[in-house]
Amino acid sequence: MILLRDELKILRDLTNTVLEQTHLRTVKLPEVPEKQQAIATEIRRIKTAWSVLFTSTVKDYVLKRYVNYQQAVLVDLADRLFAHIVADSRHGDGPQVSPAFAIDQALLQGLLELLAFLEQYFEAGFNRAGKIPDALIQDTLKEIRGQADAIVRLLESSDTEESLKQCLIDYLELIPQESYRSKLNFHTRLYIKDLLVFLTPVYRRGTDADRSLVIVDVLMYLNFNFYGFVTWLQEQINYKIRRLATAEERLLVLIEELVRVKTSPVMLSVSCDLSLPPLAELLEAWLNEAIKKESGRYFPRGPGDSEKKLGLSLSVTQLSLFIRLLYEEGFFTLKNITAILRFTAKHFTTKRQEHISAVNMGRTYYGTDQFTAAAVKDLLLRMLARLNRMFFPLIALTIILWTS
Repeated sequence: MILLRDELKILRDLTNTVLEQTHLRTVKLPEVPEKQQAIATEIRRIKTAWSVLFTSTVKDYVLKRYVNYQQAVLVDLADRLFAHIVADSRHGDGPQVSPAFAIDQALLQGLLELLAFLEQYFEAGFNRAGKIPDALIQDTLKEIRGQADAIVRLLESSDTEESLKQCLIDYLELIPQESYRSKLNFHTRLYIKDLLVFLTPVYRRGTDADRSLVIVDVLMYLNFNFYGFVTWLQEQINYKIRRLATAEERLLVLIEELVRVKTSPVMLSVSCDLSLPPLAELLEAWLNEAIKKESGRYFPRGPGDSEKKLGLSLSVTQLSLFIRLLYEEGFFTLKNITAILRFTAKHFTTKRQEHISAVNMGRTYYGTDQFTAAAVKDLLLRMLARLNRMFFPLIALTIILWTS
């Protein structure tokens, strides 16, 4: 089975040989075409072997793990080989035209070619958050900066709402900074391109009157979770509700915005910043908190309403044992005793404790003594006796006569 074979073994061994025998290598010029051809042949063989996976019945998670591993190996080999080539080019006169250098370049290009093959044909399993090989960073940055400049030109040539325009420019201005280099990965490389692809027709065909609304929809769709855009959206919503006189009107607007966020189409496979939650999730959390706050104004609670709990005549230890009996008899559909104890502590008080500790309940749940068990048993017997009197009077009478 292909997943069990080390398809990259020959290339890995060849790369290690290059790195370990740098000063011992003697490659004659006539040997270069033959060695380059051997590398190209091996690259084609690996591609053919990987192509078998297109029609395989391998489970998705297994294939993803396999592709991730191959990707990591290729990036590691490419980075080490590229560092060697750069270091080698700094020594001697004209190493870039030496036979060994030509072979090293062919090997590096082969590794990058295989990486591009994985990215193109195994998109579902490819780790887009993975590191871009060092050999591609300069070209990638140049490409991204060119696309970012194109977006800035679109923004500056239009009458887009000024604060929204500035929000986008703030994001794009991060790209030339050196700190952006550390965040560079396969995902960010494609994200800027997607941004340009989606925004270009908006500016070429849209009108200034509705352009800002369309841009917001595009950014929502592209999961543009840039902190500046999140803040901008919050400010727009706050501006709306500040103009409203009543809590009812403000609450209605917040609910409408929440529905809009929840129903807006979004590409979950992309994200402006992979280290942050999705844009919709960030907005939902903020809107839910705002709705909760506004609801408190619209539906004011009486003093202490939120603190009211149901009082019980049991002690904490008796209550814990009673819950244990119910739990072990399958009374609760929830199969999480910790959550049940936490809920009980939050909503009930006992005859001696107004505030029950869930931790304390957890201890007494498993550490009940016989005295407590006797008290709970007496309670259950009294409950059974009451049930008999209510629905089975003959049984109740028989028990009374038997025990008298």
